[in-house]
Amino acid sequence: MAFLPAEVIADGDFTDGKSSMSDGTPWDVRPDSYDNAWARPCGYAFSSVVDYAKFVQFLYAGNASVLADSEREAMQSPQVNMLDIGGVEADLESYGFGLVVDRELQVGDSAYVTKLVWHNGSLPGFTSWFYLVPSTGFGMVWFANADHVELTTSVALALESFAGLTNPTSSQPAGLAVDSSLFSSYAGTYDDPNGTGLITVTANGATLSIDIPTFDAANTAYDHTLQPTSMDNFIVTVQGSPLPLTFIADSTGAYVWIRTQITVAKRVSNNGRTAP
Repeated sequence: MAFLPAEVIADGDFTDGKSSMSDGTPWDVRPDSYDNAWARPCGYAFSSVVDYAKFVQFLYAGNASVLADSEREAMQSPQVNMLDIGGVEADLESYGFGLVVDRELQVGDSAYVTKLVWHNGSLPGFTSWFYLVPSTGFGMVWFANADHVELTTSVALALESFAGLTNPTSSQPAGLAVDSSLFSSYAGTYDDPNGTGLITVTANGATLSIDIPTFDAANTAYDHTLQPTSMDNFIVTVQGSPLPLTFIADSTGAYVWIRTQITVAKRVSNNGRTAP
């Protein structure tokens, strides 16, 4: 594994990424297209699937000389509900320490009540992903030198064929289904004072739309219609890329927050001041 672009290029065993600029112009993404020192702890590394698989093997089998088993297990244990698969009641996906932990594994229309540990990463031109089923020891890693690659069909086939999954259920957990009756509760004005600025959400029956003035001013293309994925969760498409968006309620059940990977915005009154 290497973080310095010069080392990657000197080694010679790498592939460029395939992406495109905001205007649609093709972009050949080389290792030296990125040099982001402050973000290296969470990305910008060049590796191989074989080296990455050694990390997944370590998560499964451990090595006490590297990390105590108790701490390795804590990494793979739920620490906080991520709320991005259904509402609070669903509680299907949590974050451990640097790892995503699902309490059920969904393959097609079947669910398996067994823990799944995983994480993914993406930059323009590159995608990486790993899955680990601790109960059976099955793990898989894949890289792609293109944008937003998920290999859904191949992953489902691998899990069904080799992960040792048994006793599937087709029942849907509570709190997972999209509930359009909540759309009016999401509607309102939110503010991210540290970046995105004001965000307006409007409900019209079973349709929820979003307006982001800072995006409009910057000619940043986005789809104004939010696409529901599960309770409280939607996709907003920005410059052709899907961005998960979650509405989060406070302790009273009132929806107060919008969260995406790049934005945390709090509901404000119509005059732009923070609502009580």
